[in-house]
Amino acid sequence: MVNQPRTDSRAKTSASKNSEKNSDKNPHVRPLLVHGFSYEMIYRLASPRTILPFVFLTAGAPVLLAGMILPILAISHTTSRLGAAPFVASATLKKSYMAIGSMMITASLVLIALTSDGGSTVFVLAMFVLATIFIGIGQGVTGLAYYAITPALLDKDRRSWLMNTQNTLSAIVGIGLALVLHFYLKDTTPLDSHLMLIWAAAAFSFITIFAVLPINEPRRSKFEQSAAEQKSPDLLTRLQQVRDNFSMTIEHRWFRNYLVLQVLFLSVSSTLPFYSIHAASLHKNSAGALSIFVVAICVGIIVGGPIMIRLSKKSLRMTMVFSGIVAAVSATLAIGLEFSQQYTHYYYYTPVFLLMSLASQGLAITVSVYLGELAPENEREYFFAVSFFVTGVLGILAATILGFIAHFQDEVVPIAIILIANIIAAIYVKTLPSELQGSDSVVQSLSEHESHARMDASSTGGR
Repeated sequence: MVNQPRTDSRAKTSASKNSEKNSDKNPHVRPLLVHGFSYEMIYRLASPRTILPFVFLTAGAPVLLAGMILPILAISHTTSRLGAAPFVASATLKKSYMAIGSMMITASLVLIALTSDGGSTVFVLAMFVLATIFIGIGQGVTGLAYYAITPALLDKDRRSWLMNTQNTLSAIVGIGLALVLHFYLKDTTPLDSHLMLIWAAAAFSFITIFAVLPINEPRRSKFEQSAAEQKSPDLLTRLQQVRDNFSMTIEHRWFRNYLVLQVLFLSVSSTLPFYSIHAASLHKNSAGALSIFVVAICVGIIVGGPIMIRLSKKSLRMTMVFSGIVAAVSATLAIGLEFSQQYTHYYYYTPVFLLMSLASQGLAITVSVYLGELAPENEREYFFAVSFFVTGVLGILAATILGFIAHFQDEVVPIAIILIANIIAAIYVKTLPSELQGSDSVVQSLSEHESHARMDASSTGGR
């Protein structure tokens, strides 16, 4: 009898939280939308996978450094997530970690913009590497806190609406802002026109710091906080779990084939920096070129989403094949422009980025949903963990190798390798078992993953 009032109080608190989450007048929607939109704008205008390599090369950085951006970013991003997980899990106010991560990203963008056009080459390169590391750390910490907060504040449908809205809105605004900057700065120096995108991204990043302040994050009881601290494993425990899970999941033949396909499709999901490097080798000295490429990527996001989601509802495997073919066409076009004597204007390179944006969305939508359909329900998280770990490690290795090839050979050589991998991946899809085409679970999963896919494909490295 003594504990009954406490139980009733806890139940009332839980019911109150659920009521607020489902309410049409949820007070958290607006600040989260402002934060999410501003956060997405950072990666429309200063994507570490497309924009930063272009800017670095224009500022005089070697091709090797531009090629190493993705490995540096991935390592710092993953390490920061693993290291920050226990702190975020036990934090009373997780939004403070969102603000801290945003501060790191803002400071890094400002550092790039200030040091790109001056100082010794060694100093500039050191600042670029430092900024890339802190962008990765900022991404990891912010994303971890964001995905820990939102389920407590918004129900699933409202979270899906929020992500779709901020992704679509940021793509539209990105097109408009990039076009304005293109025509306004076309008579400036190439580096200044490219750096203005970085400054604009820094401004939006600054907004994200303060956008989290109005969020009234529910405070947890000491019991809940203690449980969260005990629940969050440390880095060594997580690595041990991955090793154990690997032995269990790799026994399935279909999953081994799936992992091989995932590695082959790194030629789509992890190769955008090399298209940017190749584009920079042709057009880095053209003022306004980079802003037009931003427009192409955003158009691909807006147009590609509905196309890919409709195709995916018919067949996930068909969508993977289509994505591989689209990526192969993009690579073929890039190689053709390398040797063309007639189509030398940067406008002709915009379809390359548009097609790659389209292909990336198709894969981001389908590969996770496909794995979720075939993996045993009670072991699904293990299959996802192993898949992410394997592709993450091999993605870093592949990007490093391609970076060395681009530096010591030619910028177009990695594109040729990517083209071959695209074709093999599209063919290899046939080795996977068919999914339950048109099933309600597939359609529901696709709806839940569409907004995440748009973010992954476009920025290419957001949260």
